Amino acid sequence: TEESESLQAYIRRLDLTMSAANVAWWEIDMKTGNVIFDERKARMLGYAPESFQNYRDFTRLVHPDDYEPMMEAMRNHLNGSSVHYDVEYRILTKAGGYKWFRDIGTIVQRGAEDSPAKVAGIVIDISAQKQSAERVSALLAEKEMILKEVHHRIKNNMNTMESLLSLQAGTISDPGAIGILHDAQGR
Repeated sequence: TEESESLQAYIRRLDLTMSAANVAWWEIDMKTGNVIFDERKARMLGYAPESFQNYRDFTRLVHPDDYEPMMEAMRNHLNGSSVHYDVEYRILTKAGGYKWFRDIGTIVQRGAEDSPAKVAGIVIDISAQKQSAERVSALLAEKEMILKEVHHRIKNNMNTMESLLSLQAGTISDPGAIGILHDAQGR
């Protein structure tokens, strides 16, 4: 039918867009911890999709420095302190390095007593942006160091010139010439 074809075309466009943006979707059952997700999420890390059944299969790979902030972001969303779950973290790839991800999600289903039953969202590979930001920071730090060195050298050169003018003023007796040298020294 025309409606079915339109839906399939929409799904293809959405999939191509997500692939181009390096984005994957995910969903967690809060009661069991089981996950369903776009296989692209596992492939971004170099793992087979079958490696991940429960959210702990992902969280065990999160960099130790990022684990608690990631979990706190989820707790804050689940308890209503934040409108969305939104966090950046590093996660271990199968190759042994870390990739940066931005994870954004929200409660999509509630259970008994309005408790969160399912959370769904997207994960975005932001490694390239983080690497670019690190390069910019390194270049800025290098620029600051060079500027400090240039200022230091200029100050040393000026002190040397001041000393030379002072020595020269001590060797002459003409008060006008001494005044000119002292004036130059002051400048």
